[in-house]
Amino acid sequence: MLRTILTLLIATVVLVGPAAPSAVARSDALTGARKTILKDFKRQAKEAEKVLANVAAARASDLRKGDIDAAAAASGFGGAVGFFANTLKRLADEAGDAFLEAADQEFGDSGDPELRGSQAGDGGSYDALADALQSEFDKYRGRSRKRAQRFAAVVAKDGGVRVKMHSVFEPWIFERRSIPSIDGARRPGEAAPRLWGLFATTGDDGRTVLTAYGSADPTQDGRFDVRVEFSIQRPIGDLLSEGGMRVSLNGTWSDTVEFVVGQSERDNRAVLFGVEPFDGGLAGQQPGRLVHAGVISIP
Repeated sequence: MLRTILTLLIATVVLVGPAAPSAVARSDALTGARKTILKDFKRQAKEAEKVLANVAAARASDLRKGDIDAAAAASGFGGAVGFFANTLKRLADEAGDAFLEAADQEFGDSGDPELRGSQAGDGGSYDALADALQSEFDKYRGRSRKRAQRFAAVVAKDGGVRVKMHSVFEPWIFERRSIPSIDGARRPGEAAPRLWGLFATTGDDGRTVLTAYGSADPTQDGRFDVRVEFSIQRPIGDLLSEGGMRVSLNGTWSDTVEFVVGQSERDNRAVLFGVEPFDGGLAGQQPGRLVHAGVISIP
């Protein structure tokens, strides 16, 4: 009897409790476009990850068979991860552009300058799409890190007695390149250089291969460089005096460098961006500032 009474009480509480918000209340004029755009992004991202998985398997197989050495395997894998991250960024930017087109259409149809779902902070589709894309970035970053740890184990096992690979995964950030407005899309300004990740592999012969990748505004092409702090700064890619880091039209960069690192220098090392170039005369373009980008341990 007591159990029956408790059951009835619980049912009553559920029935008279606050009503769940309706589907209409949670949606807005851009909900349909947002869902379609996000679905397309997820499909393409999944396909891009399959390419990364195939490259990782191929490089691991080549290393096991002795067709390539550890340096080639690590640089191939690191380059593939960088390409995958850059692909995700391109796909996310395209998703953002598609949403802007949908918002522009809705602005034109409604004439409402405060169109719900287009406003940052109103809890609508604009916020939801940005949150969803960042969540996708976080998910794939985590999976790529685990994949890198597995690959590092293969390198340590099959690459040589003293071969090690370390990898760093800095945050993969979705940045809103443009802002919807009834007066047309607005640009929020240039995106500063970001380091998304770095691989460091040291072989039996003392050679260290470093692969770095990240993002920057396309207008930053040649206007910054990437350095690792040793007793002397070693560049990843070209220094500013040599032309600086190349940035693709979709706002990504990556490069690989190889050099010999002494035993005493195999330690945690700062990764720096050389920014704000100025004319150094005979020395060529020089950075006005060195900005912290990340940290990598040289194995």
